[in-house]
Amino acid sequence: IISPFSLYFNWDLVFQGQVWRLVTSYLFFGVFSIDFLFHMYFLVRYSRLLEEGDFRGRTANYVLMLLFGIICISLVAVYTHVH
Repeated sequence: IISPFSLYFNWDLVFQGQVWRLVTSYLFFGVFSIDFLFHMYFLVRYSRLLEEGDFRGRTANYVLMLLFGIICISLVAVYTHVH
C-alpha cells in the first residue's frame, strides 16, 4: 500500500527527481470513507456537466482547462509554501 506521504506536493522533492508528485497530489482524495465517496461523486458529476455543456465536442479544450488549473494551483502552492 502506498503512503500518502509519498504522494503529496513538495517542490523540493520534485527537484530531487520525484516528478510524480506533480500529478499524484491531484489524484489522491484520502482513504476510503464517506468523504472520499463525496469527492468522487462531485468530481464525476461536475466533469460530466462541463464535458457535455461548455466543452461539448472540444475534448482537447477541456483537458487544457484541467492542466491550466493544475499548473495554477501548483504555482500558488510554491509561493505560499503549502506542504
